[in-house]
Amino acid sequence: MKRSYIVLCFVFSFTAGHTQSDWQSLEASDGLYRVALPAHYQQSKDTIPREFGTVMVYNFTAYELSDSILYNFMDMHYPRRVDLSEDHVLADSILQINLREIANQLDGKVVYQAELPMKHRALQARIRTSSQRIVRIKMHALHNRFLLQQVHGVSETVNQKKAENYFNGLRLYPDNYKRE
Repeated sequence: MKRSYIVLCFVFSFTAGHTQSDWQSLEASDGLYRVALPAHYQQSKDTIPREFGTVMVYNFTAYELSDSILYNFMDMHYPRRVDLSEDHVLADSILQINLREIANQLDGKVVYQAELPMKHRALQARIRTSSQRIVRIKMHALHNRFLLQQVHGVSETVNQKKAENYFNGLRLYPDNYKRE
């Protein structure tokens, strides 16, 4: 991919002392998902021109200084005519391309990868960077959307309960989805 997505992930919000109760729920306007994020997240929006149309990228990032954890949630809107729930080859390609791109941008290596047992295409992965940091990833390709959750940190922090709560805090509602 030509654009660098991970660069957006490193826009840190250095705020110390936050607890799990300082999290809030963010809901997609089209009803596709609800995700729990640290309340001090930063949001950015970008567009990526592609041969099949413009992709809208919504990025939400928060950094927990006390635990040295970076949380990132990305929601990419592909043009309406793209249906990743129907085109499994395209969905798998998007998942793999994004995983390789993230690993390359972080100067890392994918050390674990597995499909998630979902009705749509989804996978989880783990990347170890050259600086020995760990990045845990979950990706979902459904309807015209690509959703990405990431937790960056040292091995001990990405395995903490907070990281697990973040991953478990994503709720998908594909049956409620209303294409905008």
